[in-house]
Amino acid sequence: RNSGLRQASAQEYYGGMLILRGDGTIELSTVVIRQREQSLNQSSNTIYTTSGDINITNCSFERAQFRNDYLSSIRSASIYCEDKFGSLSVVQTNISQQYTSFINPPTDDDLRLQNNIEYGSGCIVILNAQNLKLQECSFIQNQGWRTGVVNIQQMSKNWISPEIDPDSNSPKLSIKQCKFEDNYAIKERTIQDITLKRYNGNDIILDHQYTKNSIMQSFNSSSSSSPVPKVGSQHKQFAVGVFDYILFTRRTADISYASLNGKDQLTGTSGNYSDPLRTIEYAAFYTTSSQLRQSQIYVFPGVFNEKQIFVGGHSLQIIGTKVGSIEPTSVQLQSDKPGPSIIQNSEQTDDDLIQVFNGILTLQLLVIQIDNNDDMPKLFSAIVIHGQLASATIDYCDFRTTNSKGFLDRDFLILDKGGNLTMRFSQAVKIFENYRPVLCIDVSEKSNFLLQQCNITSCEIYDPTSSVLHLNYYTGGTATIDQCQFRYNTAVTPEYIGNRPIAGSILIQLCESYLSTSYRPESQQQQLNNTRVLTIRDCRFDSNIGDCGGSITVSGTRSLLSEERIVFTRCQFENNIASSYYMNPDDPHGNDIYFYVWGMHY
Repeated sequence: RNSGLRQASAQEYYGGMLILRGDGTIELSTVVIRQREQSLNQSSNTIYTTSGDINITNCSFERAQFRNDYLSSIRSASIYCEDKFGSLSVVQTNISQQYTSFINPPTDDDLRLQNNIEYGSGCIVILNAQNLKLQECSFIQNQGWRTGVVNIQQMSKNWISPEIDPDSNSPKLSIKQCKFEDNYAIKERTIQDITLKRYNGNDIILDHQYTKNSIMQSFNSSSSSSPVPKVGSQHKQFAVGVFDYILFTRRTADISYASLNGKDQLTGTSGNYSDPLRTIEYAAFYTTSSQLRQSQIYVFPGVFNEKQIFVGGHSLQIIGTKVGSIEPTSVQLQSDKPGPSIIQNSEQTDDDLIQVFNGILTLQLLVIQIDNNDDMPKLFSAIVIHGQLASATIDYCDFRTTNSKGFLDRDFLILDKGGNLTMRFSQAVKIFENYRPVLCIDVSEKSNFLLQQCNITSCEIYDPTSSVLHLNYYTGGTATIDQCQFRYNTAVTPEYIGNRPIAGSILIQLCESYLSTSYRPESQQQQLNNTRVLTIRDCRFDSNIGDCGGSITVSGTRSLLSEERIVFTRCQFENNIASSYYMNPDDPHGNDIYFYVWGMHY
């Protein structure tokens, strides 16, 4: 209390200047901590504890440089808490200019070869704690590898202190009235590949297990002037600055512009209309939003070759330029057509091009295109939507490939169970797939799928296991296909020798889910949700060809097919063909609609 401490540097690691290895408590009040030799890298921690509690009030941690070796398992930081630590409380304390990054940082190639995410450093490192409280603190100009300030790996894992009530409703993590200024994750500056920087947070990384609501409740009246992303995580749904908005004082969504004439660098004006960014990937990475506040990226004309566009648990809208215009606008009309703004994979794309993990994505007036020439990788999808909180809206968009004769090896668009998808005024034309559907949609409880005024034309599945649109319909949710056109689509076994229960346009599989809350194991039957309904209305099916179904195949168990939850209204069928008739004329088939009962043998 009311004193100053100076830590001497040493070549050998000795744990820390203040060490707690038992169930005791370190209490510091009005203490100033300095390094004796500020020009030397400190190989040991300032405070090191394996258990117990730490209470720090009205203290100051001044400039210090720590020696962290990328290839070593020994780490050092200002405050380093091991796996049986109890509670850390830091109140009215300043921590500034703590440099904890690697002395030998890894390269892009090193990171691509590693199996796990590397050590993130930071001036406060929590390997495991029961409680962490930061209140009225200032964190200024700190630098680390993945984060400059707070690195949380686990909270309340596998060990409970007898003094702590495990059933307590009090928050385990509390960051209140804190100020973060100009903190940096060095990885942001030294690593070029954006996909390798996805888990960084210049102020904080949260790698422990948590829910979105628990983190939102943990932050109160705190702000940051550090660059984005401010808050990072190893969890995909919370990566890429998903929680940055809780450290912003302003309440408006960010708007960025992307142009082929722009530059991917951060300045005071970067991302503005007059100073656009170069890639959509970079713009999406450095704009801030939440699930409640949407960020917007306006895309000028051009072909944007992107490695990957990632949307975590936040909300992002990407708006392209309509045909006949030279710049994007925020107002769309039903007569608008996409064309000038094209999002396309690059040679570096080795995973799905546009990924949504429990986030909200809106695409408007864009061409989503896969370069499927022979020298390009093809083992990825154009759009993949994961998570029960995920939602995507696609309006006025075209799905294309650069080579109309080249076949893809993955579904063009995938919607996982629990997610939501609305697709309107859009089209997929001349997309060829090996075995797989163009659109693979899983509809389950709490899902909503709407395909409205869309055009699916001249798509082909080679040696098919599905139709162009594959709809897996589970225990609940709603699916509506409204005012759409399906024309000249093909899903036929080579040489017309097959009799698979698939159709040219749509395969509807009615499925039971053993993981659903509605499944009754005692009867091994599904109690289906009353909201489960599939409506196909005012659609046109023209000149489609499949194996046993020309346009549509509906398959499922006898009990599922008897539900009467599928409604066809005012649909028009013309010139559709079930090709199995040619080689297997005695097998059941339907030129327009074919119903297949699982387990039936003919």
